[in-house]
Amino acid sequence: MREQSELFILSLLTRTFLNERRNSGFGLDDGEPADQILIAIEEAQRVLGPGRGTAVFRECAMEGRKFGIGLCVITQQPKNIDPRILAQINTYVVLGLSDRSDRAMIASSAKQDLSPLDGEIQTLERGEAVISTLSVPFPISCRIHAFDRYIKGLSAMKSDSIRKGLQNRF
Repeated sequence: MREQSELFILSLLTRTFLNERRNSGFGLDDGEPADQILIAIEEAQRVLGPGRGTAVFRECAMEGRKFGIGLCVITQQPKNIDPRILAQINTYVVLGLSDRSDRAMIASSAKQDLSPLDGEIQTLERGEAVISTLSVPFPISCRIHAFDRYIKGLSAMKSDSIRKGLQNRF
């Protein structure tokens, strides 16, 4: 799909979700909470670059939380994302970034100071990440297991309770 088509469809869906939630009075009553919506944008630099008609996404990043809408921005080139959108992101899961300007953009946008981890972020291996979020006062280095291998490992364990859980859940 061409970038213009992607931008049009994403903008239309995002605007529709925001307007529907705004017009329904989402969050005004104390009743049963409505379902949350997560808008995930893969290769986000293609549609969220500065000057690419990103107003609806800036609005979603700034106001979406109060309407139960989250924005998940997935990119290998954060330097090409509108900085006003990056500034509104609360949680970063940073995988290896070799480009210095990409690392600098993340370090300047994250809620914690990631600059001491610049070398580590540059050399992260597959499955390793640095997580920066508001709910933890410092960045966390972690390893993310491959889902298929993790499930196979659980299946191989001798515990009946694990096997029953796997049968019921997956």
